[in-house]
Amino acid sequence: MFINSSKKEYFFNSSILLFGLVVFNLANVVFYFIAARLYPLETYAELLTLMSFYSVFAMASGAIILLSTDRFSRLRSKKDPELLKNKINTYNFYVIIFSIFILILLLVSTRFFIEKLNFANHLFYFLVIFSVILIFPLSLYRGFLQGLKKFKLLSLSLVIEGILKIAFLLIIVFFSLSAALYLVSLFLSMFIVFLFLIWKLKIKFKLPLSCNHEVTQQSIYLVISFLILSLYLNIDLVIFRYYFVVESGFYGLAALCARLLLYFSGAFVGVLYPLVVDNSKNKPAHKKLLFNAFLLIILLFILIFFLYYLFGLNLLKVFTPEISILYWGYLLRLTFIFFLFALVSTFVNYFLALKDKLFFPFLVFILIIQALVLVVNITSPEIFINRLLISAIVGCLIFSMRYIFLIKKRA
Repeated sequence: MFINSSKKEYFFNSSILLFGLVVFNLANVVFYFIAARLYPLETYAELLTLMSFYSVFAMASGAIILLSTDRFSRLRSKKDPELLKNKINTYNFYVIIFSIFILILLLVSTRFFIEKLNFANHLFYFLVIFSVILIFPLSLYRGFLQGLKKFKLLSLSLVIEGILKIAFLLIIVFFSLSAALYLVSLFLSMFIVFLFLIWKLKIKFKLPLSCNHEVTQQSIYLVISFLILSLYLNIDLVIFRYYFVVESGFYGLAALCARLLLYFSGAFVGVLYPLVVDNSKNKPAHKKLLFNAFLLIILLFILIFFLYYLFGLNLLKVFTPEISILYWGYLLRLTFIFFLFALVSTFVNYFLALKDKLFFPFLVFILIIQALVLVVNITSPEIFINRLLISAIVGCLIFSMRYIFLIKKRA
């Protein structure tokens, strides 16, 4: 009965969060589509690479989401509003300081990234890094909502951000403003949602009264874990551009469409974490929750793969008519690769919810394997995609074995 109740709660909350993520990611697709029509392919390739660079930080900010989800999931049971208010304000202070540190680091590294990745449009880079600093406080607030199971407000924040992004972009296009202002819409939409959540959650910016060293250690561990996971899931386009500047625009389009599977599966992973935390001592319950997450991701993969098989080439041609049928084949293979990546991401969140720190060496290992297979003797896009598939398969196999050992140990 308990497992059935958890299952219903999981599917209900997943559906609410999935709605927000669907609207948010469909807005992103429209966002990229308009950009594809505004810019020549070379400039668009730069934009996609920068957004992949942005995604590394966006995925790494998942550490902050998980940390705040974990802390507030546990504090929720105490039913003390004043304690919750003090904690969110304390964490907010540290996250703002961390965001400023990241901004300084990226500004100092500007010349290195612009030269190594052949960026001609410097304004794009600066707009992206200023958007990056908003990711971390937004992640804190969304983790707070997730931990308190306020999925409706969490979903609403995603919907508002997606709609605003398109609205600002359409204003730029309608008034024929400079195309260089394209990424202003990204920054403004995030900034308004940032202010909206500050208002809804009654966030105050003040110095914390004390520092919890246990929380600090956990924060460092989660940030490192998610940074490694983020590099594993998002670094492909950056490496691809390093080898194949000319083809990076076409590859970026195929990878963007395939990556939607990874983004949509985030709804199932996001709901999974607080429920596994709640049921961490009930093995049948948390095993069932993991199974439910995998089942939904598999069904999502079948649906998206089928749609891409039928309409994938037409979709790519909507973005850029000159793309060849070769990239339709790449799209199908990349969709399968990102399906495997979604399974790896689910495993990582599951292990973190159970506080299994022994999975960390395996996470480092799969990143090292990926780095080796993607940088050694890459002579064509075909070889690159095959190597990316190898890294995805290795990740799934490694974590599947870790799961089996973990379950046996806790039997």
